[in-house]
Amino acid sequence: LGVDVVRPTVEETTALGSAYMAGLATFLKLRKS
Repeated sequence: LGVDVVRPTVEETTALGSAYMAGLATFLKLRKS
């Protein structure tokens, strides 16, 4: 495909990022209702 793949050096950062985004989405949903 000719696309560079960037992998984090610390694998926990992807899980942390996912948890942060889930929390942010929950906050925004609660704020909207």
